[in-house]
Amino acid sequence: MSALQAEPVAAPSREVHLRDYWKIAWQGRWTVAAVFGAIVAAAMAWTFLQTPIYRATAVVEVQPQARRVGPGQDVSGLGVASYGWFAEERYQNTQIEIIKSRVIGERAFAVLGLRRDPRFEGLADPVAAFIGRMKVEPRRETGLIEISIEGPDREEIARWANAVADTYVDRNIERARENTRNAVAAIENLMQPLKEKLSDAERSRFEVLREKQIYNPENQQAIVRQRLTRLNEELSETEVKLGGLRSLLAKIREILQKDGNPMILPDLAKDVELQDYNRQKVSLEREVESAKVLYRPGHPAYQEKATQLGKVQQRIRDRVSLILGTIQDDYDLASNKEAYLRGEIRKAEEQSYQVGVAASQYSLVETDADTRKQLYDAITKTLNEVTVASDLLANNVSVLDHAIPPLRPIKPQKRLNLALSGIMGVFLGLATVFFLDYLDNTFRTPEDIEQHLRLNTLAVVPRILDGDVNSHAVKEAYQTLRTALIFLSRNRERRILLVTSSGPQEGKSSTTAQLARSLASAGDRVVVVDCDLRRPTQHVHLGLNREHGLTNYLAAPKESHDWQSYVKQVGPENLDAITCGPIPPNPPELLGSERFAALLAALHEKYDWVVLDSPPAMSLADASVLATRVEMVLLVIQHNKADRDLVSRSVAQFRNVGANLVGAVLNNVDIEKAYKGDYYYAGYYYYGADRKKKRRRSGGARPGESSAGTMTGA
Repeated sequence: MSALQAEPVAAPSREVHLRDYWKIAWQGRWTVAAVFGAIVAAAMAWTFLQTPIYRATAVVEVQPQARRVGPGQDVSGLGVASYGWFAEERYQNTQIEIIKSRVIGERAFAVLGLRRDPRFEGLADPVAAFIGRMKVEPRRETGLIEISIEGPDREEIARWANAVADTYVDRNIERARENTRNAVAAIENLMQPLKEKLSDAERSRFEVLREKQIYNPENQQAIVRQRLTRLNEELSETEVKLGGLRSLLAKIREILQKDGNPMILPDLAKDVELQDYNRQKVSLEREVESAKVLYRPGHPAYQEKATQLGKVQQRIRDRVSLILGTIQDDYDLASNKEAYLRGEIRKAEEQSYQVGVAASQYSLVETDADTRKQLYDAITKTLNEVTVASDLLANNVSVLDHAIPPLRPIKPQKRLNLALSGIMGVFLGLATVFFLDYLDNTFRTPEDIEQHLRLNTLAVVPRILDGDVNSHAVKEAYQTLRTALIFLSRNRERRILLVTSSGPQEGKSSTTAQLARSLASAGDRVVVVDCDLRRPTQHVHLGLNREHGLTNYLAAPKESHDWQSYVKQVGPENLDAITCGPIPPNPPELLGSERFAALLAALHEKYDWVVLDSPPAMSLADASVLATRVEMVLLVIQHNKADRDLVSRSVAQFRNVGANLVGAVLNNVDIEKAYKGDYYYAGYYYYGADRKKKRRRSGGARPGESSAGTMTGA
């Protein structure tokens, strides 16, 4: 790389923000609208062309709990024992499968008379087809089952749903009655042997009563127990009395033997005669003691008192003996009673034992008879209940709601289809926009240029409206470009600039002309050389005659060096141009000649800027040849048109020959459309946008558009 060549600028890392997606979506809003409208229109057309489909639903109530008609027995066969929600759910699912079974389907099919229906004729299995029309589902958290049928005929599908529901209920009732009849027959078969066994038990009970000669074992046993208790109580009393009399007799005999005082015994002290005799004894004892003191023992007075005392003492002994005999009689009587009671107790105990044995035998017989009677009575009661249930059947399945012809179809769902089509339209529209954006291989922003080409964007040239190349926005763009080029060339001795593009119709020629005018307006001496020897257009942009131009000078004899005669003044005093002249057969040879190099050197000596208009870089060697003879190369890229691959190959081509690519110009940009809402671009060129709006508000015809490059040339 030469010292005059600028170092390539590394491409900055580009982050994708949500704003970038919004820009893409906004730019493609009409595409989104078109896709949205097409999808919505197609969806609504499809919706309104469809045949309306209705749904009729019959609701059946199913009670999962078994119907009990007997103690602990489920004889109906219609339910299941309750084992929680799992068993109930399982039972409900079973009923759903029964409704969808072929048995129900065939009955309902026959009831509806569908065998001759043209819709089912010719089918291999018309019943299966009919069942396939049904939709049987449980209603959540209830014991209800919904039977639904869909179809175009509202009245027909309601009739079909009701027929299936009624058929299911009728079959359930028939099954219940059949189970009931089977239960009755089974119970009746059990009753006859039970009745015979009951008769045998009753007969055994009466035989035990007759053999044991008892009329009521329980009462008789109670009476014997009561008598035995009473005898034991009397025996206890007699024994206590007998013991008291025995002790008293012993004490009295001891007193008689020892001539003691009988009054020490409470039983004797209570005797009135003994009390009187004892008072007499005590009085006579005092008198005897007094007489013993007054008289001698043989004295008559003493003897009389002693005799009286002896008589009283004898009377006391006689009275005690008499009482002793009475007590002895009581003792003998009590002793006899004791023996009698013991004998009666032994008899009562024997009788109690006999009655107990008889009662035990009777109890066994009676228990057996009662058990058989209870079983017989229970079965008889069950038979009666089942018999009643067979006539008055409480069915656990019933039709809660019969199906009625629906008022509104379920298909097509116009609102839902409209909403879904709208959502799908927006989604597909955006997808289309983003996909097209993904397929777009052009340059739309300066960031694209920097990212893919590693080139700085020196200017963004807006689209020219109505051919107004002098609009403020265009002038601002070229002033920006001029400033950038002046800055890049500040350290260069020669200012020879080549303006080119990768392909035709990208605006390189118009860019050359406008850049030259901008440089000249800044006071620099500028000359434009039309080096596009194949499709020259500078004479058009500058308003000059193409003849007598560059090719004339290069083809002239070497002795002729009067190049100044080929220079034409454009307008401003410091802006000149050398037009193309006649189109030669060999442009690369002419542009690569020494004579052309000498011309550039001569122009450099006279002018501050030498601006060359070059042919497109691709497929032509002209631009590469020219790039080796200049100090700076400016690449013009048309917005939303230039192919990235083509431009990248052009850039690589220039770099391979050692050209100094100083930057690029993004040309023909619709600022409002491409950068709507972006202040950096749209705001920068707001004057041009205001001009455009003013024109439209003025009521004039909508202006035509032309690129910054000429519409007639490159």
